[in-house]
Amino acid sequence: MKKDPIKLLKLLDIFTVMENLRLNFNRLFGGKACDEIQTLTRDLINRVVIGACEIFWELPSQVELQRRFSPPSDGGRSRASKLYN
Repeated sequence: MKKDPIKLLKLLDIFTVMENLRLNFNRLFGGKACDEIQTLTRDLINRVVIGACEIFWELPSQVELQRRFSPPSDGGRSRASKLYN
């Protein structure tokens, strides 16, 4: 699925890693000669944030879809949750 809720967690992990590297990255590629690298990096971060936001806003409809499935009587995972793996 393109807007799979599991992807939200992965995108947030990617954002966290990029945020943790930001100071070092800015120090290494802070000069005028690195404008293209800076622009590409900003675009990548923007795409990660936009992707996470799109999935986040889809969560209510994902929850609604999950409600259609009855919980398994054996206490296992529902059929719908297995679709996300």
